Amino acid sequence: MEKHLRILFGLLIFGLMLTACQPPPEELPAANDPQRSLEEVPDQENAELETAYPAEESQAAQETLDMDTAYPVTEEDLALLQKTWETTVYSENGIIQEPTVINLRFNANGTFEIMTASGTTAGDWTARLSTLESLLILTDNTGESQIHEIIELEENLLILQSWRETIQIEQQFQAVE
Repeated sequence: MEKHLRILFGLLIFGLMLTACQPPPEELPAANDPQRSLEEVPDQENAELETAYPAEESQAAQETLDMDTAYPVTEEDLALLQKTWETTVYSENGIIQEPTVINLRFNANGTFEIMTASGTTAGDWTARLSTLESLLILTDNTGESQIHEIIELEENLLILQSWRETIQIEQQFQAVE
């Protein structure tokens, strides 16, 4: 037992000597102390901290901004809508379906007609335009509204995207000549 006490006492003294050799916490470099503020870091280290990460973040933010404003629809573009369009492609959740023949006619006075094999629906259309998204709102004569995002609008191509519960619907239309 006395032998074990001597070993334990020796280990205790050895541990105290090791901890006595450690520098005090205020002398530790800033890299080892995450709580240390930027003001306490020397200017050269401070410059690295200020320019290294935000420069990359700023570039990523710029790329995101460019992507968001890639296709804004303008008031002038809405004049392209004012014609008759026919469905060419219809997909649900990215899976192409057999398209139902749908003709959309947009009039300059803000009215529309949807013509299908089962009949015609009429109402008013409006657009809500922003740099993030361009929405086409169709309100039929019963007061029911459908909201579609304008993905692309060109002279002969109209792509609309909408949601029905959890199903993403994309419709491509071609101008009827």
